[in-house]
Amino acid sequence: MSGAARSLGVLVAASMLLFPGCAEDGSDDDTVQDLTECGLPAPSPGADVSLIPEPFMLDGDAEIVQVEIIDKRVVGGLGLRQTVDQAFERYKAAIPEASFELLQEDNEHFEAELYIKKGKELGSLQIRSSTCPQAVIVYLNLPPES
Repeated sequence: MSGAARSLGVLVAASMLLFPGCAEDGSDDDTVQDLTECGLPAPSPGADVSLIPEPFMLDGDAEIVQVEIIDKRVVGGLGLRQTVDQAFERYKAAIPEASFELLQEDNEHFEAELYIKKGKELGSLQIRSSTCPQAVIVYLNLPPES
């Protein structure tokens, strides 16, 4: 298993332990002030935003939880105050803006995936729900810049 795949797997596994995917209290409160209230990791204010293609930052709405280069790939997580469906549509629209090609999509409404390609290199964006209806984490595994 490559270092990038291993790191992404660890990030996904850790998030699955942090939150079960639906609000425990069943409330319909859509206001999310702090992503950690929803079981998401705290945003990393010192993270290198230049590693993430600008369109994937969604006009500043996405907050970097973690980002690093592993085996020349950008691997990271972004917090977003949106539903899975909203994030799915926004990222789907951002893919061509970030110079990627959409290969395949899957939206199950509590989680979604967008599989992408740049040149011969493959990548993915995985959107996962949190304990709040209006907060998700997006896992990125992006190919190196050409």
